[in-house]
Amino acid sequence: MARSKPSAGLVRGTDTRVLDRYVDRLLIHALRSSQCKLMSIDAAGEHQEIMLPSGLGAAALKGTSCFLNLETTAPELRTLLRPSQIAAEAIDRVNAYVSPRNCGTPLHFDVRTVWIVQLYGCKTWMVGDTPAVHAPHRNCVAPQEASWIDYDGRKLPRPRDLNEAVLRPGDWLMVPQAVWHQTHTSVGSVSVTLAAPA
Repeated sequence: MARSKPSAGLVRGTDTRVLDRYVDRLLIHALRSSQCKLMSIDAAGEHQEIMLPSGLGAAALKGTSCFLNLETTAPELRTLLRPSQIAAEAIDRVNAYVSPRNCGTPLHFDVRTVWIVQLYGCKTWMVGDTPAVHAPHRNCVAPQEASWIDYDGRKLPRPRDLNEAVLRPGDWLMVPQAVWHQTHTSVGSVSVTLAAPA
């Protein structure tokens, strides 16, 4: 199991201008017409992802709903949700994550650098220090109890020490490409990820 440590090395900040009623309405409109995947734990205790029809969230199911590519419905979300410290050209995709209480995402890394913006509730992030691989070509989810992870025949050690960051409304955090991270919320959470171009 990973241990938490102080988050001094994380790139993060606060930009409360994203907490706006117009942005809320635009986001809700985009959620209604976006494809959604439910991320949950299967009967064996492992991560699973189930694609749902467009506009259908998984409110009745236990897990985090990920609404994909909101910028296709509401392109201005790329600008309205972008922290002012981040260059506009750095963002080309917007996903939203709706997590009921006591949910989150397992240990994984992504092929893109992402900026997370917390909109409602509170979410705890556990983030590694360095990329697990150079130039990843796919995302990777760590099996629940594995001490190492197979990434296309390469054995990656499970990280032991992760930085802890608690995000509240208006807070943002950058997670670089291929850096291990996992999340949890005890109270429920709505956040967005703004992804760098692939």
